[in-house]
Amino acid sequence: MTLVKCPNGHFYDAARFGNNCPHCGMSGVAADANNGNEVTVPLNSTAAPATPSNVPTEPLTGITPPAKPAAVDNDKTLPVTADMLDGSIEKAAPVVGWLVCVEGVNKGSDYRLHQGRNFVGRSPEMDVCISGDNTVSRSSHAVVVYDPRGNVYLAQPGDSKELFYINDALVLNPVELKPMDKLSIGSTKLMFVPLCGENFHW
Repeated sequence: MTLVKCPNGHFYDAARFGNNCPHCGMSGVAADANNGNEVTVPLNSTAAPATPSNVPTEPLTGITPPAKPAAVDNDKTLPVTADMLDGSIEKAAPVVGWLVCVEGVNKGSDYRLHQGRNFVGRSPEMDVCISGDNTVSRSSHAVVVYDPRGNVYLAQPGDSKELFYINDALVLNPVELKPMDKLSIGSTKLMFVPLCGENFHW
């Protein structure tokens, strides 16, 4: 028996199968019986190269390609300011004071005031919405104004036919508001708390 090893590592009996490996068809190298050294066996020029039997011929399946690295957000978080629009996000106008309910169904609630005119009424569309008090007009019972140029607060009647009072005095024309003044609108009494004044304004 002549043991032969083909270039693909297959061993076979050359006396039985000749020069071509029965596994892959490649010509093999015979071992020298005297000293164990390998000797080169001539290539069979008619033998077609074959694919090694230990190399898969089907495409590999079930292998997940490496995931792409997650996108890195390098944008910094910016503070919100209220003087302009930021693309699609409307920035809130800065608060300039508050009306705090001291009597009525909303006792303890506070309402923000902003620069310009603040309409007071029962409708959710009002800047100061006094819900639950049906004695308050739905739309524009009163108006509270902050004038940034004069740094002054005013209160005046709205479009409603209903009356309102400041410190129990009837309001028919614009009246300058002072800290802790009380506005009586329907059955609700609101205390005025300013933010802007001599020491601070936007």
